[in-house]
Amino acid sequence: MAGTVRETATFVASWIEAGLRRYRFHTNVADKNRFVHAFQNCGGITNNWQAWEENGHGVFDNSEVVGVLGARVISCGINAVTGQSCHEISEIGC
Repeated sequence: MAGTVRETATFVASWIEAGLRRYRFHTNVADKNRFVHAFQNCGGITNNWQAWEENGHGVFDNSEVVGVLGARVISCGINAVTGQSCHEISEIGC
């Protein structure tokens, strides 16, 4: 449909925090809580979920287990909300 903006999440950074991997993304999805529910539905622990607006960007942080399992939860949740494949957010791995 012409004029429709595709909902996306763009990887910003990740780091280890309190024994978990914390992921940060920019997003244009208006209701960022859709992500937290998607991560939970993908089997995530969804620790210390945070979402806010910063410099015109929607931003969210989420912590999951370190390694492939946590990366798969993030990929699965983002795919559920935006339709992006893990290859489109390849910084976190497929």
